[in-house]
Amino acid sequence: MEEPSRSSALPEIDELQEHPSVNAPHGPIYLLKGRESEEWMNAVLDYVAPKPCPKNRADAVAQGYVVARAKDKPVFLWRNLDGSLLPKDDKKVVWARPGSSVKAEERRRMVEVRERAMGEDAELTADKAKLSEESGDWEGGIAFERNEGAESLSPSNRCYPLSTSYQASRSMNAPQRSRKTMGRPLDSHASLVKDILEVGAIAGMAGLSDGPEGLKEMVDTRAEYLNIPRVGSDCNTAFPSFQLNIASAVDADDDTDLAKSLGTFGSSHADSGDSASMVTAMTVMTRPHPDAEEDIFFIQDYGIAIVLDEFDTVYFCGLRFHGGSQPRYKFQDRTSDVVYVRLTLIGYSPSGFYDAVSSQAFLAVPTKEGVYKVLNEMSDWSKAMPFERRVSAQATYTSDGESIMSATSSFDHLARNIVQLVGYAIEQYPRYRLPRFDKEKILSALSFVENGERKSASSWEQGPGWSGDDVAIGKVYTEDLLTMPEEDLQRLHNSDVRSPYPYGNKKVYEHASKWQTHRLAMARTIPLCFASDKTDEFDAIANPTKRRSVTKHIREGGTVTKTSLPKKKAAKVIVAGVVSGKKRRRSDSSGDVPSKRKKARIPVTDTPKDADEPGSLRVVPHLTGRDSRSKKSETSIDFLKTCLEGQAVTAFLEYVTAHSKLATTSTVTIVDVHNASSQLRSMFHLNDIRGIWQLKEKLQAGHSLRTIETYAKRGQLMLLTGAAWYWLEDNMRRAYQASKTNGSHWLQRLATDVKYGISTGKAITLDASHYHIDVPEDEAVVTIKARRQHAMKLDTEENVLSVLRPVLVKWFAFPSTIQEAARGKLVTILVSRFGPGVVYLSDVWEVYDHISSSIDPTSRKPTTSSTDKWMSILTEALGGEDVDHVKEILVKVVDILAEATDGLVGHSTLEDMTTSTGLEGEVGSFRGTYRVVRYSVEEMNMFFDQIQRLYVILDSPAIAPVKPPRTALALEKRIFKFQELVFNNTDKKLPFRDKAISRRTVLQSGGPFSAANLRTRAGFFSVLVHRAITHQSDFLTIHGERMFSSLRDFKTRLAKYKGKEPTFFCTGSAYGAWTALKTTNSDQFWEASGKPAHTDWLLGSCKTTFESLVSKLSHSNEFPSIGPLIAYLIAADYAIAGVIDMPDDFTMGRLIFRIGKGGLKGLTALGFKVSTEDETADAFHALYDIVCKRISVERRAQMDFNVFVLEHMLCKFKRLSIKAYTDILECV
Repeated sequence: MEEPSRSSALPEIDELQEHPSVNAPHGPIYLLKGRESEEWMNAVLDYVAPKPCPKNRADAVAQGYVVARAKDKPVFLWRNLDGSLLPKDDKKVVWARPGSSVKAEERRRMVEVRERAMGEDAELTADKAKLSEESGDWEGGIAFERNEGAESLSPSNRCYPLSTSYQASRSMNAPQRSRKTMGRPLDSHASLVKDILEVGAIAGMAGLSDGPEGLKEMVDTRAEYLNIPRVGSDCNTAFPSFQLNIASAVDADDDTDLAKSLGTFGSSHADSGDSASMVTAMTVMTRPHPDAEEDIFFIQDYGIAIVLDEFDTVYFCGLRFHGGSQPRYKFQDRTSDVVYVRLTLIGYSPSGFYDAVSSQAFLAVPTKEGVYKVLNEMSDWSKAMPFERRVSAQATYTSDGESIMSATSSFDHLARNIVQLVGYAIEQYPRYRLPRFDKEKILSALSFVENGERKSASSWEQGPGWSGDDVAIGKVYTEDLLTMPEEDLQRLHNSDVRSPYPYGNKKVYEHASKWQTHRLAMARTIPLCFASDKTDEFDAIANPTKRRSVTKHIREGGTVTKTSLPKKKAAKVIVAGVVSGKKRRRSDSSGDVPSKRKKARIPVTDTPKDADEPGSLRVVPHLTGRDSRSKKSETSIDFLKTCLEGQAVTAFLEYVTAHSKLATTSTVTIVDVHNASSQLRSMFHLNDIRGIWQLKEKLQAGHSLRTIETYAKRGQLMLLTGAAWYWLEDNMRRAYQASKTNGSHWLQRLATDVKYGISTGKAITLDASHYHIDVPEDEAVVTIKARRQHAMKLDTEENVLSVLRPVLVKWFAFPSTIQEAARGKLVTILVSRFGPGVVYLSDVWEVYDHISSSIDPTSRKPTTSSTDKWMSILTEALGGEDVDHVKEILVKVVDILAEATDGLVGHSTLEDMTTSTGLEGEVGSFRGTYRVVRYSVEEMNMFFDQIQRLYVILDSPAIAPVKPPRTALALEKRIFKFQELVFNNTDKKLPFRDKAISRRTVLQSGGPFSAANLRTRAGFFSVLVHRAITHQSDFLTIHGERMFSSLRDFKTRLAKYKGKEPTFFCTGSAYGAWTALKTTNSDQFWEASGKPAHTDWLLGSCKTTFESLVSKLSHSNEFPSIGPLIAYLIAADYAIAGVIDMPDDFTMGRLIFRIGKGGLKGLTALGFKVSTEDETADAFHALYDIVCKRISVERRAQMDFNVFVLEHMLCKFKRLSIKAYTDILECV
């Protein structure tokens, strides 16, 4: 066929009258001729990939396309011009099943399903259906779309996945998330979707046999072998994935293209996930319309166009570039008012099902991943048959059981494990289907050979599963299982005799009850079980780990009497209006004593006189008075807060003042308590009662002095511990900052070496002698294991300090236990908040001394994770109120103790105790890891709550959140509404900087930050265009226009979208009302990008800092519309790309103050004081530290967390504190 305008890059094409591979009757036969060589195929790809699809038939003909009609049943074959050139070697590559060949019953069914999907003509609109904010009802679109179960691939398109999805991060396929039913019967919309899948599957499979000879048989075998889900119809072996594409017609002179409705699926594209072995079946479900132009489908690799009519199906490989025409009305007066809507139902054959087989989501299980998968090795088993033995250090009962069991017992164990797995799986199948399995048949079906004889597994009376009449095939059930009450259905599920016992197995139930009774009875006779095997109430739950730790604790000299034995209900003792030994009730209060806050317990034995007697000792609160039934990790913090309030601290001041007076003003010589007994007997013998009272005074004075000394020495011990750990954290942080800025610090070289080691991902060996640290030779060399996870290789302060900390702990002989480090952190937090006097409080000592049970009452050895969490909660709990009054009282406490102990106690802070100018020169301001800066606890909790509620978008930034069903709780619906609001405008609302749509688009392959473009003029120009012109525009986010080789290229791209409004290219509100973004600024951007003065830092050898780059961009007249904010964003982009150094958190805080935009507003909203640069730096540093403690490493790595992401979060905080979010709080 001669097509003069046809490109030479496309295959030659001939029309044949017949071909041996095409059976009669047949339609037109076309022979596509090309070469199966890399050079030829690459030339085709270079030609078709950048080109858009033709707009219509005329455009296609003008480009040399061959046009065929699907109703004529065309067939396209491929011939390799470098091959044999024999017809028998030609390959059938494209064919069609005409709608006219669809049988009457199938057609009737297709029409019925289509009309349900379309709905009433009067309700149709050309736009996508939307949920009315006023009425709360769905409006517009077609009926299929007016349901929360209709989830398009993105809010802006009308492409609806219907069946399965592929999750690349898990290499797993699963039902598409909108198909999740929780095992409940299908609602009307889910039933419609299933019917759509049925007609699509039947239509697709009906024409598969018209393809290459033997294809259908081979596909049937493949599906059977791999257990591919039969989606839509039992006959469907080829198309497990379906998508419904919806597009409405536009006027003939409207330049709208199909991408508006279908996104990337509406433009020229290849379905990269498809199998090269298979084909796609695209069925037209569209209603005929008298006023509509013909619908045409294009396969660009071949340069062919196929006209599609009602119920036509075309078969082709989706890996070829293809696309469709935009539906349009004809140039004529309309004869029908009904909206023309094209419905295209596409059946896909993903590679993950047929070629590179992915795992399948089999069961929901209570593990971290949440799913049990049928692995690809299990599905595609022939590749490993016989199964390869996985090399593993973990022994298994299946592989290694015979080393400890007889052959029969080992195989029985395997068989019963299989039955247990089947039982667990079948319980997740919809219960109204009464799924069951015959336990005995499964066991008898499994066999092995022993002593030359094949044997089956033994029967298993106590195992899960059914048998006998419960699994009789053919049994008829007359009950309506869909409407049966849940309790009745549960009993019927157990057994057909409506048994209350699982699987109808009463014997197992009775055994379990007897075992529980026996276990509890025996455990009550064992002391170790009382100390270990319990939760809130004693129930003999075995805890071997705790048993070992309790035993070790006792052998090391500890005791479990107070902390481990279960508490008995104490008698009610009322002291000063407080009920001890049981939970407080309103009726327990005497008189008008307020009951809102739990008051401090009072140790009566510490009070030698009546409370109101002059000179008497006031009492102090003690930790031992806490309610043992509360969670200790929470109660210890609540207890500390209570003990650090003004009333409690004042009571302690009065208490030590009384002791101090008695110890220092006694007029008699203090006697040795060991001689008191003999003196007492002598005085009574002589009836010297006056002398007895004098002896009492002497003993009281001695007791008071020792009490004062005890408080002083305990406080000094706490200060010493806190100062040592503060010194460690402070020096590590200073060393890291020095390594970033090339500053001066005695550990700077060590920090630099650690940073290098982290970035390489290799093991790090460090020798103390290289850093002039005097350490015993046998302790000088430390090796840190290689870090495999990407997140652990990043040059962040957290990563560097996590390596430095154990090294310095070893070199400087710090206690290596988590408890000692926790004590240091506790003191640092308290002293930074309340001053050094806080360490002398009796209650603070109790928490310090019992740090393990305070942090984690369930274990005597808290973990690093539980410790960090407890410290974070404590920091927040103490950070919300003014404590100046408390600090003033504590200063007086220190003065009293100092006077009574001759200066043993002083007012030195941790910074005073650890600061030295000998190594670093000028002393800097306090930068301790656990410094407390005042903020609003309530706002901070909201800040983190907003972030956590948006993790669903962080997990899948391009996929809309799943809409809950109408029956869902109000809270679920409000959470979805909040998530949807953010998802629909991620540029303005999403707190995860690099996951917003504009940023994700720019970071894609081939963009300005790709390796090939990063350090080029074109790349820099494209970044300027993105940040200062196209950010948040449809031009960028929908059409992906992100890289421009020159100014001319940029303007050519603009011209391609002729007739578009200016807002298509520039979103005026992208940075606020006062930032004018204009495409005309591109001229100056291109000119500036060519000047070395502006690009030496990027293209030349000159280095610059982050702050210098911000200043350069924001103060130059050659960068119009780029002020401090956009300049900051560009600099941040290049810092993340590694071109310039990333600022530390203090520098970032100061910059936030100077910019004065959303970041500063966010800090203010959180309650931080940010009236100066230094205050803002301290606030940002404190917030960074809090975020690192409250958000896991995995989540931070997922969001690429850094100082820029945190600043971005601050900018979004108040934007998210809107009605959609406050509605959630009302439900919580």
